[in-house]
Amino acid sequence: MSGATTRLLTAADQGLLRIATLGNVNWVGERFTMSDVVDRPEFAHYTRLDIGRGDFGFVTERDGKAIGAVWAVFLPVEDAGFGFVDTQTPELSLWVDADERGRGLGRRLLQLLKDEARRRGIRTISLSVEAGNFAKRLYEAAGFLDVRGRERDGVMIWTGRGHGAPSFRSLIGTAGRHVAEEDALLSRLGRRMLMPCDLRVGTTFRMALAPGSISRLPRGGYESGSIRRS
Repeated sequence: MSGATTRLLTAADQGLLRIATLGNVNWVGERFTMSDVVDRPEFAHYTRLDIGRGDFGFVTERDGKAIGAVWAVFLPVEDAGFGFVDTQTPELSLWVDADERGRGLGRRLLQLLKDEARRRGIRTISLSVEAGNFAKRLYEAAGFLDVRGRERDGVMIWTGRGHGAPSFRSLIGTAGRHVAEEDALLSRLGRRMLMPCDLRVGTTFRMALAPGSISRLPRGGYESGSIRRS
């Protein structure tokens, strides 16, 4: 990509991750503001890169402007992300500037993150993507598989092996979690609804919704006016 360079993300790139996250959650229109991204926990934890716990990622820049980013965060059980699988599996976010889409940047960034994961000895990476989102094709091409039992949430996982899709319970079991904690987590995640991401290459976010509080929009989106944390 002419004139573009790629570097490691740092904790100082929070401003960029906020912009990227806002772009992802607003893939169907300007339904959320930067204040939402900063203040709402379900968004904000994707904007903080904690190098000490193992978070990592990359940004591609041209002429000093970020045009794409990919990052992975190790979120704890008590602050689980929308694509949470277990504490040993980081959750991936991917964003490409609207003017740069369709040129292979998202694919290159995904490959870079997977290569770095292998170098670090990370065996799995997860994400969540809404059904019908074009980005799912990109993730499938990159080797991500649906997690059985989490299809409604759009959870996918990369294992670097290409075997059949794993089940959510089998993945949790590999982390050695107690059954009671596993069931509690399944219950929590079961109450959340998927919220779409950037149509092409963004990361998806789910929001906890009160029963009956959503109405569908075209292309499978959800109206934001009645969304609130449960």
